[in-house]
Amino acid sequence: MVPTWNYVTVQARGPLRVVQDAAWLRQLVEDLTTQQEAPIPQPWQVGDAPADYISKMLAAIVGIEIPVTQWVG
Repeated sequence: MVPTWNYVTVQARGPLRVVQDAAWLRQLVEDLTTQQEAPIPQPWQVGDAPADYISKMLAAIVGIEIPVTQWVG
């Protein structure tokens, strides 16, 4: 129902801020999806999944923001 991407691991250091704003989190997921799906001829979009499914998935995601002061990786 949702795409899978290849991932790379890096360590980002900086002060962590937990974001509990549902609209912020959804926008972040939509932006990430758009970026990662861009090269695909028929890119998947968050709106392609049922709304109740997306709501459940978003509720399971913890949004964080890190103003990065150092990268390791």
